[in-house]
Amino acid sequence: MARKTVTDLFIHELSDVYSAEKQITRALPRMARATTNPLLAQAFNDHLEETQGQIERIDTLVEVAGIKLKRMKCIAMEGLVEESKELIEEIDKGAVLDAGLIGAAQKVEHYEIASYGTLATFAEILGMQDAKDLLGQTLEEEKEADERLTQVAGQINFEAEAEGGEEEEEGEEQEGRMASAGSRSSSGRGSSSGGSSSGGSSSVSRGKSNGSSRSKKR
Repeated sequence: MARKTVTDLFIHELSDVYSAEKQITRALPRMARATTNPLLAQAFNDHLEETQGQIERIDTLVEVAGIKLKRMKCIAMEGLVEESKELIEEIDKGAVLDAGLIGAAQKVEHYEIASYGTLATFAEILGMQDAKDLLGQTLEEEKEADERLTQVAGQINFEAEAEGGEEEEEGEEQEGRMASAGSRSSSGRGSSSGGSSSGGSSSVSRGKSNGSSRSKKR
């Protein structure tokens, strides 16, 4: 159905964020299992509980406002969740993965902050004070969750930088060993070829010299 009024926009946006929250409840446990940092795991698990409460809050809002949500899937959140899956699949467990997961989680939080901020504004325009209050509660929770992730990231980012530096050093050392081995191999082949060449030259020289001697005797 085409969106022609602010009410249409409100219902569409609310339906979208409802779908987003449902997707987040499935993503957070996976992210909590993937991290090796206890503080980050706790942050994910705590926000899972908050998210479940936020879904219930939307259910309450729908009942109070007497509106009906659309059956739809939040495509934006689907993409953000997919990014977190790719991180878990591509990066070994450790500080680097943890740093990536924080970035992915904060993308989610920023999307939700924008969504709930917009919904609260629409609710105010429509004179839906109860809805605005409920949405405002969720908006504050999302801001707090984002700030908590920022605090946890401070130490994790430092550890990720150190971890990445160690891997780079190991890679450089391995490349150095491979280059050294290749150099020794090339040197060995060069010496062998030189010996054969010298022998051949000596033989030729001796042949010429003997021939000249025989010629003079005759």
